[in-house]
Amino acid sequence: MNECHHRFLFIVGQLVRHGGGILQGSTLTDSPTVDIKQLLAILVSFYNMPKGSLRVKEKALEGLGLLFVAHPAALLEPAAVAAMQQALQPSAPIPLKLKVLSNLLELLKSEEEGLKVKQGETSEALQQQAEVGERGTGEAGAGLVVPVQNGEGDSLNLSAGFIQSNWEAVKALALDTTTELHQQPTSPLHDTQSAAQVRRRALEVMEAVLRGGVMPPFSAVSTLFALTTDPNRDVSERALRVLRKEAEKYIEVRSRLATLEGLQAASFFQQGLTQHPPSMQSPPPAGLSEDAGRGMAALYAQLLQPDRNLRASFLRILVRCFDTASDLLSPGSATADPQLLAFCAHVAARLPFKRCDEPYTLMHLINGTISRRAAFVLSAQKATLNTTGAQGPGQPDAHPSTAPFQEGPAEERDTVAAPGGGDGPMQREGGAQQSAVSGAEGAAAETPGEAVRDQGQTAPQKGREGPSGRSRKQSTAGAPGGRAECTASLALTMLLMLKRYLKATYSMSEDRIAAFSPDLPDKRKQEERMPVSVQEGADLPLHHLRLEAPHQPSLWKEQYQLLGFLTQWHWLLYSVRVSSHVTMRSWTLLKCMYLRTSWVLVRRG
Repeated sequence: MNECHHRFLFIVGQLVRHGGGILQGSTLTDSPTVDIKQLLAILVSFYNMPKGSLRVKEKALEGLGLLFVAHPAALLEPAAVAAMQQALQPSAPIPLKLKVLSNLLELLKSEEEGLKVKQGETSEALQQQAEVGERGTGEAGAGLVVPVQNGEGDSLNLSAGFIQSNWEAVKALALDTTTELHQQPTSPLHDTQSAAQVRRRALEVMEAVLRGGVMPPFSAVSTLFALTTDPNRDVSERALRVLRKEAEKYIEVRSRLATLEGLQAASFFQQGLTQHPPSMQSPPPAGLSEDAGRGMAALYAQLLQPDRNLRASFLRILVRCFDTASDLLSPGSATADPQLLAFCAHVAARLPFKRCDEPYTLMHLINGTISRRAAFVLSAQKATLNTTGAQGPGQPDAHPSTAPFQEGPAEERDTVAAPGGGDGPMQREGGAQQSAVSGAEGAAAETPGEAVRDQGQTAPQKGREGPSGRSRKQSTAGAPGGRAECTASLALTMLLMLKRYLKATYSMSEDRIAAFSPDLPDKRKQEERMPVSVQEGADLPLHHLRLEAPHQPSLWKEQYQLLGFLTQWHWLLYSVRVSSHVTMRSWTLLKCMYLRTSWVLVRRG
């Protein structure tokens, strides 16, 4: 029976596509006239058949697509629109999603061909009128049909209206990552890896929509941005090609390349691929996959890197995610997504820098965020641990302080940025620098499990507004106590790991980092003339981080200690650089800090 249904639906589809006009205009005496609406009702009834097979639904949907091509006015029928919209849902079976996207693609191609034919006929008629001259104006002009009503004879507005109403559904299918492991394949093409086929078909629809001007191009930027990280190279390269073409024509598209929406869409897309890997394949390892890294590198090199302003804006957006997540006086830390932060850190590490101004600009932004946020986040997280009594497994009751530069008056601990985005808080000369180094020496002498326990245990000074009181209440508003502080700590930890990776990969010296500023034209142009020197072998150990730590109080103290270790390394580098006497013992301390942090990461692994 199902095979008969397949043949019947195929015949109906071909009749309405190629002979609908003849059937509708026939005047047979023995039988009533065949109505297109009746054929539409038949196709919809087969699609909505309760016990119909998936193949029957697919053939009925194919017939509806052929009907829409021949008679676009059928798109005004509510039953037909409901069937198409149901197949466009992410939860629909993959064969139906493929078929409805093919219907839209054929509809757009048909409208394009019809528009070209009309334009050719109009051009030919106008050319004949120009050749005949005034004497033949009436005769030549008789072939021109002038519409007397807006939209008369134009079927493009019907198909365009349907696509505009379902544009968000098409973009959602372009980032579809679902698989149907529970379904049996209906054909060799409809296997369990067809989510990639859905994305490819949706991208073809988006390209046709943008080519015809049905939707504004800036509405597709974030989706195309995410598709450049697709594991299928043909999809990622095609998305980049479409995005580059639109960026060359429209300034607004170029400006939207350096926004957070594209990074968010790409991060969510990669998370979906991780949660729904294709069959016969294991989930990708933690971090950014090779395909995603290749796509982001190509996008940066082709669309962002040639424009200095656009390049700088993109680097600022990458770091701004961490700055917002570590700002405890705003709701950004409570709503930050650790997965997005890890994605941005991996993207920043994979960018194909060519000139030295690029990594130094990124380092300048990272240092500025750390200088503004680190001390406050450490104090807030310590206060939270003391208040809630959150303990990690096997940890002592005392909460070790990890800010080694809290000795002396509060005025000497103000965390203002170093000149040119330096490496830490600007400390006063003399006793402040010596206390920083001596405090680090005491920290290096202790065991990793008892890191600088007695150092800087004092609470914030009363004369300085710390993370207690009114500011403390504002910092935790809208989030359970401790979750926002742990998220901010996680964001700063990623930044410090990224900083270590950049310094090792591009052999960046502290003096050049401190002297550089993108706002100083002379320094920037000096670095722009120098090519980067890449040192292979550096590691970005973000896979050791517990991204679920904000939701697990038992991990808060462990995250607090890890941020403290990295912050000590960050501030000790600055104290050594500004000190007038750099001894071998100071560099030994740096090595001890590095080994201690590595020990914590190895213990986690």
